[in-house]
Amino acid sequence: MTKDEIFAAMEKAYTGAGSTVEGSFAGDLLRACADGCAELWSTEIDGLEERAFVASAAGEWLTRVCADRGVERRAGEDDETLRSRALESLKRQGASGNADDYAAWCGTVEGLLRVRVLPLARGAGTVDIVAVGQDGRAASAAAVAAAQSVVDEKRPIGADAKVFAAVEKPLNIAASVVLSEGASLEGVVNAFKGAFTAFCREGALNDPPRQLRACERHSARSGGGRRCDGLHARRRGDQLCARRARDRRTRHGDAHGGDGMRLPESVTKIQPVGAALKASEAGEALLREAGERVNARLLVGQAEAAGLSRWEREYGLADRSGEDGARRRARIYAAMAGGQTLTRERLSALAVAVGGADRGEVTEDFAAYAVELAAIQDGRLPAPEGMAALEDALARQKPAQLAVTATPCAALTLDRAEALHGGALELAWGEIAEG
Repeated sequence: MTKDEIFAAMEKAYTGAGSTVEGSFAGDLLRACADGCAELWSTEIDGLEERAFVASAAGEWLTRVCADRGVERRAGEDDETLRSRALESLKRQGASGNADDYAAWCGTVEGLLRVRVLPLARGAGTVDIVAVGQDGRAASAAAVAAAQSVVDEKRPIGADAKVFAAVEKPLNIAASVVLSEGASLEGVVNAFKGAFTAFCREGALNDPPRQLRACERHSARSGGGRRCDGLHARRRGDQLCARRARDRRTRHGDAHGGDGMRLPESVTKIQPVGAALKASEAGEALLREAGERVNARLLVGQAEAAGLSRWEREYGLADRSGEDGARRRARIYAAMAGGQTLTRERLSALAVAVGGADRGEVTEDFAAYAVELAAIQDGRLPAPEGMAALEDALARQKPAQLAVTATPCAALTLDRAEALHGGALELAWGEIAEG
């Protein structure tokens, strides 16, 4: 929102005497009001959406947003490292011994940098955890043993969980190097080794490597540089913004009450002062409506497509732009609730909220470590996109040692079946065919 847009709204609403051209009394008064609204927009509202999310906040705002999500900034920690930790925490929410639980348990072992959890790697009831050490190479035997001890203490009963060191793969790199004046081949080789070792450490069991994610975030935020510069310019902190807001109130006051000095009532009734102040309400209304639109995008239940994309990015979900908004919201809500125990009741609720079914029925096969969730829709099968979203949610939340499958089902009455096909039915994905 610009000063010109705000002034145009005020000028259109002005009904007093005299011209509103620049230099006129009424015009200058309206422009002063538009200046105040524009300054309020730039310091208090514009950028609020950026500051509210881990993926785009910076500086003190990033510290606050991460703390609100349970991740505190460490001493000397830069923004990108804190952002990466917070996004990883949001993406991996433990519950019922799911894959994120195992990653969190192993994360308490000092000798480990990162792990990759492989559910059902050795069959039903098994969980494999592959680990790398702090240097990004295969974890030491001592670190693996320590992690195994933690997993054995924390794992659900009946889960066959084992920790393994990652297997290193040698890389042979060949390059043609043109040395600049004064450079040595040994110096170039050593510099490359250091940089590539650091890159491999960041990428070990990390998909994609953090550097690539950071580049993607920077590109998305900067918009070719302009928005990034704006963010930098706005990193002045709350106190400056609040102080400026107080200064504005003290200078201009509020003709209708509030903080600061008030204009005498007799002055507000003088034309064109009264008419100009009345017209300024149109600019304030425009500002208020714009602020409400920004606030709405910060709530999953009200966010439009772009706002939902921000929430999907916040929780490590695939961007589903173009998909039905209700389905996207259900997937985000499921990720937010990822820390809940996956009970039969919750499984059935996921079939409805995420899969779009009318109800869910759960069947447990204890001997085979398997659970089947029937997503049942009256009269037809659930939509394929709903089932895909349900499978994503189950993969994130299921206990790592269990196989949990979602099956789309249609509930048809016999009368309808006979009317449609006159006999037995065979159900296939997306269609109903004669048996």
